[in-house]
Amino acid sequence: MGLDQSCPGQACGSVPRTVRFNTDGPSTISATISNASGSVRLCLRQEPQLNGTCQTSRTATVQLFTTDSGSNTWTVSMIGKDGAPTASLTVQFNALQPSATLDSFRFSGTSNHDYNGFDAQTDALMDGSIGVQASFDDGTNGAYAWHLVIKPSGGSAVLDQTGLPAQSLDQSQNVSAGTYRITLTDPDAVSNPGAAVFVTATISWP
Repeated sequence: MGLDQSCPGQACGSVPRTVRFNTDGPSTISATISNASGSVRLCLRQEPQLNGTCQTSRTATVQLFTTDSGSNTWTVSMIGKDGAPTASLTVQFNALQPSATLDSFRFSGTSNHDYNGFDAQTDALMDGSIGVQASFDDGTNGAYAWHLVIKPSGGSAVLDQTGLPAQSLDQSQNVSAGTYRITLTDPDAVSNPGAAVFVTATISWP
């Protein structure tokens, strides 16, 4: 993913990328930045706490623990420290019905590959369904074309669909246990010239 560069008071329009998820029961929660082209500030916090545990590096890792027997919500946030780097994020956690919500990911079009939706990978531990629910935000309720691909590791796509301009999408695909790559992008060269467009998406898997 491509990250924004941090700036005082976000006056430059910079926003962090966030990933939100739930844990069930005792869990070790870890978030790791890798393959970064520049320094990244990585934070992990348990809701509803406002302050999290943070690290700033090209290879940052934050790890927290919970012994709670119930369900807890966690948020990972990422932003560039001294520039607008690209980076990969790996999150590990325990959940009975795993899902993750990606928020404030730019949806800029194919001419800006690193800032065009998301490229995710997840491990399905059993047969079931991968679901993707997403919405687009440009501040004016605009509609956008989309291209969603779900592909098993080393195999052909089990879902490869392009949708007409819309404000949201809700897609699911039955899968067998295994590792899957999930990408959601705008197929147009530029999604909306002169406008900032963001996608928020919840991915669920078995």
